[in-house]
Amino acid sequence: MNDKNNKYSNNQEHPNTPPFPYFPGKEQVRSYKRGMQISLYDFYIIDEIGEPEKYLDMIHTLNTAEPHDTVFIHINSRGGDLYTTVQILAAMNSTQARTVTTLEGQACSAATFIFLAGDTKMVNPNCTFMIHNYSQTTAGKGNEVVQHIGYMNDYFNRLAKDIYQDFLTDKELSTVIAGTDLWMHSHEVVERLAANEHEFLYTGEDLNLDVEPEVEIGSDADVKVGQKAVVRPTNRKKPTKKTATKKTTKKGSKKASKKK
Repeated sequence: MNDKNNKYSNNQEHPNTPPFPYFPGKEQVRSYKRGMQISLYDFYIIDEIGEPEKYLDMIHTLNTAEPHDTVFIHINSRGGDLYTTVQILAAMNSTQARTVTTLEGQACSAATFIFLAGDTKMVNPNCTFMIHNYSQTTAGKGNEVVQHIGYMNDYFNRLAKDIYQDFLTDKELSTVIAGTDLWMHSHEVVERLAANEHEFLYTGEDLNLDVEPEVEIGSDADVKVGQKAVVRPTNRKKPTKKTATKKTTKKGSKKASKKK
């Protein structure tokens, strides 16, 4: 029976098609539903960054994730091994998934590299962010020690410029390379992310940023407090992005440890 007043039988040709509630007597174009599995991953870097085998699960997940996946990396770390960090950065730059790095507590030294490599940076209130030069111990013959120190200075300078170029001014980067430690509160991290058009989220309610940051990019001008924290949409990072992670060397016995 074709009862036009019956909203459950308005499509006799395809009786399994759900009726459109606003026009119960009108036949609607059929819809087809497709399902897709979306995976969300959470990893926590909450202590000193150690040997790379501790992070194989995270690195493998980044390397094999799909474009519709999201990987959250929660950071509360003083930093640690520089080459482990470089391997994590390589996976973050080549992954097809979206990466979200969250500042929770502190991100110091090498941990700042990981935070700034995220597609979206999430900043929580009352956190600490510290940038400084690397530290290391070296052993070997005198000429080997000198050669290794010279190489590491050049290596770190290139890596720091690649990571911090859209976060620090040229003058600040020079002071870091010269040995100055830069300490920042959550507010200053948010201001710098806004000034350099990063995609970010601020979870606090105590920062009121109503105007665009009054900063000349690439200068040593101060960023003013009083702007509104917003999400800055940016283009998705491509796997071919040029990074210092492509720079590799063989580690010899003369290097005992390298930490950022």
